[in-house]
Amino acid sequence: MKKRIAIAGMLIIMVLAVPFLAGCNSNSNNIFDPGEHGVLVETISPTPHVKANEGYRFLGWGEPIRESGNNIFYAQYEKREYFLDGDLSLGYFEFAQGVFASDIRVRRKTTNLQTNEYIIDAGFGHLINVVDPSGIIGVGGTQFGASSEREFDVTISIEIADTAFFSQPVVIENIRFIKNRIPVESITLSAWQDFMDPPVQAENTVRAGARRIIQVHWEPSNSSFPECRFEIVELIRGGTTSVTGEAVDEFASFSQNDDVFTYIQTTEQIEVGDTIRVRAINNRDPDVVSQILSITVV
Repeated sequence: MKKRIAIAGMLIIMVLAVPFLAGCNSNSNNIFDPGEHGVLVETISPTPHVKANEGYRFLGWGEPIRESGNNIFYAQYEKREYFLDGDLSLGYFEFAQGVFASDIRVRRKTTNLQTNEYIIDAGFGHLINVVDPSGIIGVGGTQFGASSEREFDVTISIEIADTAFFSQPVVIENIRFIKNRIPVESITLSAWQDFMDPPVQAENTVRAGARRIIQVHWEPSNSSFPECRFEIVELIRGGTTSVTGEAVDEFASFSQNDDVFTYIQTTEQIEVGDTIRVRAINNRDPDVVSQILSITVV
C-alpha cells in the first residue's frame, strides 16, 4: 500500500513539473522562438508575449512548424526606420539658388520582416522637436524648406516620437543644409530716360536739374547677391578739369525710389558738356566693380 502511494505521488509531481520545465518559451511540445529582434516576457498565457527591441514591433506568432516532434512558433515583427529623402551621398542637402523653398521631407519606412514588404510615408505627424540654432530652416509638419536666405551652411537635429516602436524619441542628428553663393562675375551699367521726365533724350545723357535711371545688368543672372552701391568717380568739365570727392555733390548725386530704381540726379549748377563718370560696386563682393559709365550733360 505504501509503495502504491509513493508511486502515485511521483506521478503527480512529474505532471506538475512539465509546465515548469517548459518555461516561458514552450508549452507542452510547443516551442516559442522570439528570434533576434525581441525577448520573451513572463506570462501565464498559453502563448507568451514578446518585448520587441527598439525599432521593432511584435506582430504575433506565425503558424507552427513541426520539427523533431515539437511545434515551433516563430515571432513575427515589423521594423520602422526614419530618414530624410534626397541624395545623402554628399553628406548634405543642397538648396537651389533662386528657389525660396526646396522641400525635404522626413520619411517613415515600415517593413514587414516576414514578407519584406514595406510602406514609405511622410504624413505621420510625429515630429516633436527641431534644433536649428540659425532659424534659417523652416519646418511645416515633417517638411523642411529654406528661408529667403541666399547663402547658408547650417546643421540641425530632429526628434521624432513613435511609442509603438521606440521607448525614447528617435533622434536624427547632424543634418546639414547648405545653399552655396553664386557670385557676381561682371556688372554693366547704362543710363536711361525716366518716362516721367520728358523730353526724350539719348541713352547715357542727362539734362541739368533732371534725373536718369541707372540700369544695372549683372552676370550670371542668378547671382545670389546682385545688390550694388553706386559712386560718382569724377565730373569732367571742359574736357580737362576733374571734380572728385564731396565736391561732386554740388553737381550730381544718386537717389533711389522705393528701392526699385536708382537714379542719378543733377543740379542746376551742372553745365552742358560736362561728363559724369560713375560705377557700381557689388555689396557682397566689393572686388567686383562695373566698367565706368560716362554720362554726358546735354
